[in-house]
Amino acid sequence: MKKILSILLVAFSVLPGTVFAANSITISGSSLTLPEFLQHIVTMGATWIAALCTTLFLVGGFWMIINAGKEERAKQGKTIMTNALMGLGIILLSYAVIRTVFFIIFQN
Repeated sequence: MKKILSILLVAFSVLPGTVFAANSITISGSSLTLPEFLQHIVTMGATWIAALCTTLFLVGGFWMIINAGKEERAKQGKTIMTNALMGLGIILLSYAVIRTVFFIIFQN
């Protein structure tokens, strides 16, 4: 139950001023169709996650630079960088799959 409430809270805080109509969605005075709205949500999510992966990659590099001779810290930095690159690859691949599915379903 807490997860559902959290998801709803995030959804309504991320999309302020959203009005659902019969064939279009109005966000802050701009009218969008359902496919356009879904594409905006997917693009926004992929952008935020890609930014997070980039930040984690930089943090891992920073850990490798300031390891102060400790091999364990350098190994942790390398692991963070590797995981961030894998996460970025997964996000890019899933974004491509979702866009392809949208193209097939909505034909635009």
